[in-house]
Amino acid sequence: MNAPSRKFSLSRSIAVVLMLFPIGFLLTAVDGIGMFVNIPALLLTGGFVFLLLLGTFGTDFLKFLPDSILTLFSTPSQPIPRYADIARFGSRYAVAGAAIATFISFIQMLNNLSDPSGIGIAMASALAPILYALVLSEVFFAMLYKVYSDGGEPKDSPPLATRTPAIAMIVLGALVASFVVMLMAHGTFEATPHAYLPMP
Repeated sequence: MNAPSRKFSLSRSIAVVLMLFPIGFLLTAVDGIGMFVNIPALLLTGGFVFLLLLGTFGTDFLKFLPDSILTLFSTPSQPIPRYADIARFGSRYAVAGAAIATFISFIQMLNNLSDPSGIGIAMASALAPILYALVLSEVFFAMLYKVYSDGGEPKDSPPLATRTPAIAMIVLGALVASFVVMLMAHGTFEATPHAYLPMP
């Protein structure tokens, strides 16, 4: 695949650079960036996306990686439908990877409710993949999809339109599950002592 010529995009470059400032400020304002770093969740979510895209698109995906970095700051002279497809599927796979990582974390958390002091850390670990997926899917891949497909043949499902309901369901479900687990860990759902006594 021959790479088309490119034109520097000042507006996109400014947007990409300025996005880093509020994100960096929020990450470091409270307790530092360390509380947002979950290596296992990052490897599972990112690794899931990488391997599925590699398996789906093969060497085209490997060529897409460096080209996508350039596309954050420049615009190809013509649409690249193959790369648009990679970005679209990348958005889908990011949501799937986050869902899998979140469910794994919740299962681990539910198997260890005996120590209420560790529930907060476990809940943060369970929600971290959703944060990673939101950044990867709705910021990185959605932007790339638009740039690579702009002016070309219309696609049937842009990632932002199709993935938003799925992400909303995952986020809502994770928040509800976290709230329930927190209540359980603090004894809110504990039964009264006589609740399970046998009837005379």
